[in-house]
Amino acid sequence: MRIPAHGLGLVVKVKENNTAIVEVADIGKVELRVQNLTQVSLVITEVDCFKYLGLKLDYALRMEEATKTGVANIRFAHSKLAATLHSLRQQPRRGNNAALSPLMRLQMWRSCVLTLALENLRYLRTKKGQVQQWQAVLSLSLKRTFGHFEQPLPMLLDLGIPPLALQQAKQLCQMHFRYTYGSPSIMLALLYALRVERLLGSPYSQHRILGQARGGPQYLETFRAGAEPGSTLSR
Repeated sequence: MRIPAHGLGLVVKVKENNTAIVEVADIGKVELRVQNLTQVSLVITEVDCFKYLGLKLDYALRMEEATKTGVANIRFAHSKLAATLHSLRQQPRRGNNAALSPLMRLQMWRSCVLTLALENLRYLRTKKGQVQQWQAVLSLSLKRTFGHFEQPLPMLLDLGIPPLALQQAKQLCQMHFRYTYGSPSIMLALLYALRVERLLGSPYSQHRILGQARGGPQYLETFRAGAEPGSTLSR
């Protein structure tokens, strides 16, 4: 079948034998060799999400795709940790089996699972329950690692691991301080300052990250007061 010159086409599928199925306007689906795709003016395919610097974003920046990807990555990291722990059980035991001590389990869990959960935590939305989704998967991973299936919050506090909501507030405070302290000249700080100035001049704008960054210190003080003896959280 002869394709008109400069005809518009959309690549539907690429096969393993260096051929592609292209949907050409007014003709339909045509199978072409990859080297012959230059004969067709290809149309750019619109996507609902894309990956930018390792973070999966949706077109409206609702961070839903990032949340789903993060949950899947945490589960995959836990599966690798579980496989490693299983292989360590099969090795000959030496003395008190220090390779499976609670401290070693905690260090392995921190390096494999917790580090991955903290990587893009600052971009999630707290009001949409996205941080809570990560927290639920993270708590389940910790309970399975230690074989402890009681309430996760006391176990996290006993091991010195703050909740993800607290760690997100800390990250946002650090970001706000880094971009506002002194006179930073980097491009990110300038864009952040322009965004803050624009939002402060509009009574209807409520930017999520800026609002959470300004509310970060208040969250830290609330958590600190709740962790004092006699408070509800410390119980």
